[in-house]
Formats: sequence, structure tokens, C-alpha cells
Amino acid sequence: MLSELLPLKPGSIVALVGAGGKTTTMYRLAAELAAQGQRVITTTTTHIFPPTPDQTGTLIIEPDRSLLMAQASVALQTHQRISLATAPTPEGKLRGLPPEWVADLGQLPRIGAVFVEADGARGAMIKAPADHEPVIPQSADLVLLLASAEALGQPLSEAIAHRPERVAAITGLQPGELITPKALASLATHEHGLLKKVPASAAAVLVLTHAGEQFRRSAEEAAQLALASGRLSGAILCTLEWAQAVS
Repeated sequence: MLSELLPLKPGSIVALVGAGGKTTTMYRLAAELAAQGQRVITTTTTHIFPPTPDQTGTLIIEPDRSLLMAQASVALQTHQRISLATAPTPEGKLRGLPPEWVADLGQLPRIGAVFVEADGARGAMIKAPADHEPVIPQSADLVLLLASAEALGQPLSEAIAHRPERVAAITGLQPGELITPKALASLATHEHGLLKKVPASAAAVLVLTHAGEQFRRSAEEAAQLALASGRLSGAILCTLEWAQAVS
């Protein structure tokens, strides 16, 4: 299981940044921990589509901080997975929590972990953050840096990358050049790439999603190059069916 490969502890606050399946990964981790009997919160510091019934036990939308925490505490008495937001948006999404609220969640009774989607990528395989991104809570003790292995070998363009011009600036690639394992590792470990705004006290783990047979070898190379930088606490390759740590 993916969760078994992560340095999780009771009350862990886990932020997810990057691209390539943050929402899917968040709910996967929540489901895995819930299956072990843990109580889990999923939320965001940006915007997210409302969860489906199979992704959460209940959704709480409350703009008042004290009321939200009180309602969350009550909900955790009867649900193993709950999701939190502060308001709906005109686009049909949910507005997340201010990052400074997130620390409160890790202190709630019976909480196993809090998962926070802290970045947006518009469905892209890879991304580099804008000046205002990501929105990582300072209380996070683990940050998952996500990218899709399916980007490897593809030309750098808007078809695969969110903010491709920033990806180019970080990796040194020109538009249209192929995404190499070295380029993906650079994106993952650059201070203006996926490591941007990661709290100094937090562990950072690279998670390369969609690392099926076609991409597994190059994804493993990218992960090993990223680990060699000395800036990460770990690296994982995964698909929806399996997960594997890289050393």
C-alpha cells in the first residue's frame, strides 16, 4: 500500500503539491488509512471539486473557524473519513481552508492523519509553481511532490505541463524538447520547482504516479537522480494498483 511507504505518524499533516494525480492520491491514502481503522480528514488550501460518496464519509462546509473545528470533531465520532471546505465557488468547486487553520485539524481527537491538497495543476502531468503557489500549511510535517511518469519522453508543451514556461526555466529545456529523467528530477528538487515553500521541518517525498511498465525504467532513473540531490526524504513509484519505494 502507498501509505505504508510514507513516514506517517498519528496526527500527521500531509500536503500534496505538483501534478499528475494529487486528488486521486489524497483520497487513496485516506481510504487506505480508514481501512486500517484510522480517522482521516481530507481538505485543500486552494479549490477542489466536491468529493464523491466513495471518497469521504461526510462533507462539512463551514466558513467559521471555530464552528468548522467543532463540527469536524463531532463528525469524527461517527465517520472515519471526513472532508472540509469553507464555501462553494461559482465554478462548482469548493473553497478550502486558510493554511493557518490546518494546524488545528491535527489536534482533533481520534485523528490519524490530515491530507491537504495544496496546489493546482488543471489536470496536467507536471507543473512548476507560479509566484503565489503552492499554498502549503506551515504545520505540514510531510509534503508529497507529485508528477506523472507519463510525461517522460514527451515534448514540453501545454499539452502535458501546467506553466510550461516555468518548467523550461527550471529544467533548462526548450519548448518541444523531450522530458528526460534528469529534467524531471531537476523539477522535483529545484527550490522554485516542487520543493518551493516546503517547510524546513517537513519531510519531502517524491511520488511519481502512472509509473506503469512503459515508464517504469525512466521513472526509476528520475527518482534515483532526485534522491541523489540529497534534498528528499524518499521517492516512490506508483500506479493505481501498486506502489514501490525507490532507493
